[in-house]
Amino acid sequence: TVLYAAQVALDHVRCLYVDYGATDAQAHASFEDAVRTQSGWHVRLPPTSVEHDLTLVGVRRCPLGLGPHAHALYRVAGHEVSLYITPGGERGERTIEALGFVERLWSGHDRTYALVARGLAPADLDRVEAYFRASAE
Repeated sequence: TVLYAAQVALDHVRCLYVDYGATDAQAHASFEDAVRTQSGWHVRLPPTSVEHDLTLVGVRRCPLGLGPHAHALYRVAGHEVSLYITPGGERGERTIEALGFVERLWSGHDRTYALVARGLAPADLDRVEAYFRASAE
């Protein structure tokens, strides 16, 4: 679990600040279709939510050491936040600090979810996590 947390933290930084190849946020439905076609698994990414002050800014399919991930990049209250969805795995529910990021991990629907953020107030993290849990699959 700590290795997974470190890998998604590093990928979060790479995708936001180094790799400018993120898919346009408006294309997230076609991204979901591409993941289904290429990998055979269905992924639903939480859309932009004005109510939650959350904007989807890009989507990627990131091949980390633990297998491919659906990676959605968001902006929340002026901070960059990532949601990773990894097929399989039961890492349980936990909060981990890795490389200066706070990560909330949970499992469900035979997937592992990781919310990666830095600088968000605990109440904002709780709000975003609740929205992701209700919206993602």
